[in-house]
Amino acid sequence: ALDAPAQQAAYKEMAQVAHDGLGAPDRAATYLAMGLAAGDDDAELLAALVLYHIEREEWNVALDYGRRLDAVGGPPAELAHEVHQQLAAAALNGNEREAARLHLRRALEAAPEDEELRQRLERLLVEDGEHTTLRRLILDRASREEGAARAISLARAAQLSADELDDDAEAERLFTEALQADPDADAIRDRFIALLRKRERWSALFEE
Repeated sequence: ALDAPAQQAAYKEMAQVAHDGLGAPDRAATYLAMGLAAGDDDAELLAALVLYHIEREEWNVALDYGRRLDAVGGPPAELAHEVHQQLAAAALNGNEREAARLHLRRALEAAPEDEELRQRLERLLVEDGEHTTLRRLILDRASREEGAARAISLARAAQLSADELDDDAEAERLFTEALQADPDADAIRDRFIALLRKRERWSALFEE
């Protein structure tokens, strides 16, 4: 008799043949479930079942498999971007917004260059008032940018610090960094000056 890992490998192969070769996703899902039953939770099997149930809009079942997937360390690297995006959509459908934010962050970690995904996460963070997390996200982006693009991101983080986080000192520091990245950014300089006036930082204002 085959041991559990060998059985799971066989069921994975059968599922792939059913899905890709025969165009029978329901049969493939049955083999995936049988593979899970044959041994310990397996990330590849769980990830495939997440995607199968999301495709059928079976959100709660998908999220249950997603939680089991988290418990074994998440999906395989090559599937992380897609699986976490899909789990975020399922979580939002069930109004599990914290879980949705978590999965979007993990999807972005898997593909930091996905600008559309970054914007989706930023919108969700704004809607949910998660300004500290949003600032970290913006600063993470700034860390990979240079010149004018870096200045714009740093200025966004500075404005967020001043307007939403009541952290004028950090806002001043970030505006300073932004102008170091792009000394010719007049619009950013104007916002920085407004902050200095608000803080009555006259000596710093004179320097500007």
